[in-house]
Amino acid sequence: PTSRNRSGFCRRKRSAPNPFGNISGAWSRCIEYVAEVIEKNLCMSTIGNVQRASATAHPLPDDSASAFITDPPYYDAVPYADLSDFFYVWLKRSIGHLHPTLFRDVTTPKELEVVQLAERNKLYAYKTRENFERLMAQALSEGRRVTVPSGIGVVVFAHKTTQAWETMLQAVIDSGWIVVASWPIDTERQGRLRAMDSAALASSVHLVCRPREHPDGSVRTDEIGDWRDVLAELPRRIHDWMPHLAAEGVVGADAIFACLGPALEIFSRYSRVEKVSGEIVSLKEYLEEVWAAVAKEALSSVLRDVDAGSLEPDARLSVLWLWTLGGGVQEELEAGDVTNSGDTDEGDDGAVKMGGGFLLEYDAARKIAQGLGANLEALEHIDLGLVHSDGNYVDFVIRRLKQDDIVSDSVTPNFLARCWPPALPEWSTKSVRDMFYASPKFPRLLRTDVVKDTISRGLEHGLIAYVGRASDGSYLPFVYKTSLASAQIDISDDLFIITKEAADEYVARGSTPVPAPVSPGHPTATRAGEPGPTSSGVTQAGAARPHPDSTPPPSSEIAGFTWTGEVSPQKWMNFYTKVLSRFATAGGLRLTVTVEVAPPGGVATTKAEETKVALRELGLDETLTMKDEKPR
Repeated sequence: PTSRNRSGFCRRKRSAPNPFGNISGAWSRCIEYVAEVIEKNLCMSTIGNVQRASATAHPLPDDSASAFITDPPYYDAVPYADLSDFFYVWLKRSIGHLHPTLFRDVTTPKELEVVQLAERNKLYAYKTRENFERLMAQALSEGRRVTVPSGIGVVVFAHKTTQAWETMLQAVIDSGWIVVASWPIDTERQGRLRAMDSAALASSVHLVCRPREHPDGSVRTDEIGDWRDVLAELPRRIHDWMPHLAAEGVVGADAIFACLGPALEIFSRYSRVEKVSGEIVSLKEYLEEVWAAVAKEALSSVLRDVDAGSLEPDARLSVLWLWTLGGGVQEELEAGDVTNSGDTDEGDDGAVKMGGGFLLEYDAARKIAQGLGANLEALEHIDLGLVHSDGNYVDFVIRRLKQDDIVSDSVTPNFLARCWPPALPEWSTKSVRDMFYASPKFPRLLRTDVVKDTISRGLEHGLIAYVGRASDGSYLPFVYKTSLASAQIDISDDLFIITKEAADEYVARGSTPVPAPVSPGHPTATRAGEPGPTSSGVTQAGAARPHPDSTPPPSSEIAGFTWTGEVSPQKWMNFYTKVLSRFATAGGLRLTVTVEVAPPGGVATTKAEETKVALRELGLDETLTMKDEKPR
């Protein structure tokens, strides 16, 4: 059976195993496990030496080990010393006479325990975060001291909170190690007692390190990194590393943590990183840049042209969860194996299939959220109520979110009027769209064309106007109280909507009615004696004309003109607004376009096919002239 918490994540309930059965956890099986370990180790000729010592004062001499591998305390996750007392008292009775020096104390020592328990027990008020970081740095420094300069170190760590990770990584860097790689490995059995009916961790991250030392073993302390150089190298390193992970089948949360090592190598190779002002960059500040860079690169695998920084944590978490599905469960979706039987199956990647949808196991959600620098517990929780296993779970969640206006597939123009930013007399259409993906006051949109539909309806009902700026300060185009198809509305920084009051005031200054617009290239025919398409003061595309009382400057007419030149991508929209729109409604304008796409790395065939589809949707010829050889 399963139970859901308020966030929609799934937790399993398991019963205790039969100790007398032939199953994992039974008494006979446990004896077999121990016997097998003993048999495997009997063939070892090397004799080990066990010695009790503090990790902060290691008894080994300098440069005496080639590898340093440690699984240190997990911050505040476990009160190790107190739990050790349970085993200590029984071991002291059974083998204490064989090792009297190891069992000379009544209980285990607790004063120098490297844990953070200040909030859990007032007796341990001194075991603070700072104390943990200081002692952990001492212990890791000792590990680096006994490791040869060309040696390697592996630090195993796992925790649910980013604070614990920041503290642990700070100790690693302060102790003179360079983090060069990181690999998440599933190290915990899901059926263990600790994991039953709880959000326990299922994996640990293995941080691979190298000593930051000179050949003589002394620590390099005089290397200062420039913050600008570090920020410039970070996205390149992530961009180069992510495809290697994808080729090895490492996706989702595991890929996020696998990128942590290469990212930290840039920062930890220096004794410190400084800004131009001399301010020292903290590890916390750098990790925020790391999470953003990893999220942006990961999101580019799912979405195109999306700024990860503009998405809220819950949106980033949702997209990265879909990315995780793509690593394993997606094959089942494509094969049509998802049924509504009501059964619950769990895959290797933590995806739980529930009646036509997927739930996210807490540990998988925790790894993804932590990799994005998001606090899973801080995200808004929504009570879904009683959920039946039959039906599509995704559709159920969407209906519930629509009920609370969290997501929507339609927006009324009145909503824009009510939520209009007071400081913006003109609201760019791009800014309007971005508000639905960034502002907590706006719902998230289920369709990409919702904003265009809303503006189109607002124009028809006279609630807003759709305008562009001309060089003389007037509006060009100016569309108001008329129909304009959604496809004719551009989402751009150069096109705006203005309020009804501003539009009425603008029309009053020109004393002009507002006719229906005409699509570019299709002029309206006029009869003799009737006013032409631009004599009303507003062009057929809605472009405002000068006031009728003003005297037009004298001008001579020519038959026409042509122009040939190259327009940079940054000026395409302005080229239409300031050049083409002047002649779009008068007739006689013909635009012939030659498009050449030849980036240094070539063009993917999928993008070429997408271009054909876009041309076909616009009613244009979809024929593309392909180039066989990539440009060099």
